[in-house]
Amino acid sequence: MKIERKLHISELRTGMTVTRTEKDGLHFPFFDKELTDTRPINVLKNSGISYIYILDEKEAEEDKEGELSDKLTEMMGNPLETSDYFLIDSSPAVSDIIQARAIFENMRNKTRELLGSVKSGGKVNSRTAGEITGELVEVSTYKPGIFTAMTHLKNQDDYSYSHSLNVAVISLALGKRLGKSADELKTICLCGLLHDVGMTRISDRIIKKPGKLTEDEYAEIKRHPEYGYKIITSSEGLPAETAAAALQHHEKSDGSGYPLGLPERQIGNITKIISIADVYDAITSQKSYNHERTPSEALKILFSWSGKHFNETLVKFFINTIGIYPVGTLVMLDSGEISIILEPNKKDLTRPKVLVVTNENREKLDKSHIFDLARYDLRTMKPLKTIVSSLNPKQHGINSEEELDRFAKRFRNAVREAL
Repeated sequence: MKIERKLHISELRTGMTVTRTEKDGLHFPFFDKELTDTRPINVLKNSGISYIYILDEKEAEEDKEGELSDKLTEMMGNPLETSDYFLIDSSPAVSDIIQARAIFENMRNKTRELLGSVKSGGKVNSRTAGEITGELVEVSTYKPGIFTAMTHLKNQDDYSYSHSLNVAVISLALGKRLGKSADELKTICLCGLLHDVGMTRISDRIIKKPGKLTEDEYAEIKRHPEYGYKIITSSEGLPAETAAAALQHHEKSDGSGYPLGLPERQIGNITKIISIADVYDAITSQKSYNHERTPSEALKILFSWSGKHFNETLVKFFINTIGIYPVGTLVMLDSGEISIILEPNKKDLTRPKVLVVTNENREKLDKSHIFDLARYDLRTMKPLKTIVSSLNPKQHGINSEEELDRFAKRFRNAVREAL
């Protein structure tokens, strides 16, 4: 049985475990962890509190999870200055990214097979498409952390296949944010997956052409919504919304879109969702004729187009869903360090967890580390570090995916050693 014991701050010693203080809401990174040195003790003494509560164990009882966390903290290292106290809690975010990558790659292979069969046979296998979307909806429902990581994954290989999957995932995320039912989510996800199916009718010579397209080539590209509509209506077992999304996903609220020039009131509600996801993924992806932009830049562009190209309310919901600093975004901290957004902070979107990959001089670290921007100095009550701006990875020679993979590999090795 474990109970708490009230103690004056002057009596606090190493070896004790602080559970809380007399001040409600005081954030102390070492709550419920055995104090192994005097530094955190001094922080508490300087915070102005008089009494703390410590853990008084009546029975010897090992906390395996805490023991593993301690070992991981020791193995992963604490690269911060002594005044920057925080607890590395990397396991949820990192393990979610690792699992998300595995699921995403499996889904991408299935999407490649699905669209490949359309290209060769001219029809959509509704059963395969349903399996892909069903699994995505299941992950979003029962493994929300992993699904959140999936919404920010990128794979620049086989853009046509990756784009279809990305749009399905992003559309599903927006659908969940809008509170859609399970059946509606499956339809939204399916529409996202098949929205660009008409591109299977476009020559690879045009799709993969480096540089600017000719007028004739662009005109052919613009026919893919009609091609997609014909493919889906000739296939069996697909809901009508999928055909509408394929045909209308390039229509715009102000009627300036194609192929029909529809005004917003004539565009399907699901298609409005797909259109936003489609443009966001296209802007943030590298294509043969386009250089990708940062997620933050893409969100600014979408916001500037709200009410003109897209439904204004849906754009606001979308920005709230993706976050102002999506996972994988490269950012500059006020310390001068360059970091990668690792895990959003739902309470404060400006203070996520980040993976620090350079030092203050912007020199790459041999061992990147996690820092929680929600942490603050207990003495000044000010944040320890703050995001200054988002960065373009290519301009700084940093590949976010490679850095995350490198850290994940270290994490997996550390877990194996700890066990």
